[in-house]
Amino acid sequence: MSTVRENIRFRDSIVEFNNIRTNALTGNLVIEITDTPSWMLCFFAGRLAGISGGIDAVERWQRNLALASLNSPLGQLVKSHNNQEAFLNANKIAQEFAAKEVLFDIIQFSQNNADKLSCRFIPIVEKNTNLQSNLPLLDIQPILTAAIQSWQEWSKQGLTAYAPSLFPNIRQPARLKDLENIEDLQPLITAIDGNKSLRSLAIYNQKQLLDVAIRIRPLLESQAIVISDIQCDRDNEAKTNLDTSTTQVHISAANTKASVEDSQASQELTKLTPLIACIDDSIAVYKTLEKIITGHGYRTFGVQEPLRILPTLIKNKPDLIFLDLVMPVTNGYEVCEQIRKTPSLANVPIIILTG
Repeated sequence: MSTVRENIRFRDSIVEFNNIRTNALTGNLVIEITDTPSWMLCFFAGRLAGISGGIDAVERWQRNLALASLNSPLGQLVKSHNNQEAFLNANKIAQEFAAKEVLFDIIQFSQNNADKLSCRFIPIVEKNTNLQSNLPLLDIQPILTAAIQSWQEWSKQGLTAYAPSLFPNIRQPARLKDLENIEDLQPLITAIDGNKSLRSLAIYNQKQLLDVAIRIRPLLESQAIVISDIQCDRDNEAKTNLDTSTTQVHISAANTKASVEDSQASQELTKLTPLIACIDDSIAVYKTLEKIITGHGYRTFGVQEPLRILPTLIKNKPDLIFLDLVMPVTNGYEVCEQIRKTPSLANVPIIILTG
């Protein structure tokens, strides 16, 4: 039975975290704030096992996992010749930083909502939890402490109105010319495309988030740059064209007479066309599967890099997954376990392929 606490302060929610940790509880903690996408923190025996939700959920995981996998300047990767150890270690670092970002965002959005939030803990009976997560189990306490410290530093700089999970975009290019030291800001300005959050913008320019926010604050205050909770997808037009083409194949195979001349109707039909994911490190195998799948009127996408599997699946939400059993870094069983631990993918059918 879930426990709900409404209109509480973030300080009060810390009691919930401590209760989960102290009593070694297993379950999902859902946190909601008005006009903000909710977050879910998954716990196993009192330790953090996974996170999801928020404004930039997919980008958050991709950003931190890529940073960890490339042996980031943070210097926290353990060098190892064991691929599996390196994979798990990269996931640990990525999950730690992603969790810190989520807790930071919860603090900020609750503060901007009169320090009010709601949370409910949904317990899971451990005897029904047969699979251990491949992602490491983390102690929430040090991550929470780090998030609070980051928020305090952010507040001291007068940045409470600007959420680093939001996406900056240039509204008035002409006004940029009136600002001093524009040459020093040029690399940052050039990278702003409405598709990168403030956090991604910092990583893109190899700078600290706080430094980037301080530097572009005059642009935000002058409204030359605005931030939005909606990501601007530059590739949307190309994706729409591809989806329309695939939809026409499906319509032909089904012998229907539905018109695809209206773009909105075409997109709606595309959403109804089943989407199949193919996870295989061999591009040749994927091309073979793609030919078969599209030939039967379905949509498909492939993932070859093991570290991008979960983020890509979460983003595209397939209806069926073909999963290779033997891959570098990880294997099909481990990936299957991770998929089953991901709430949005837990019920997607999986077909494991093997030579």
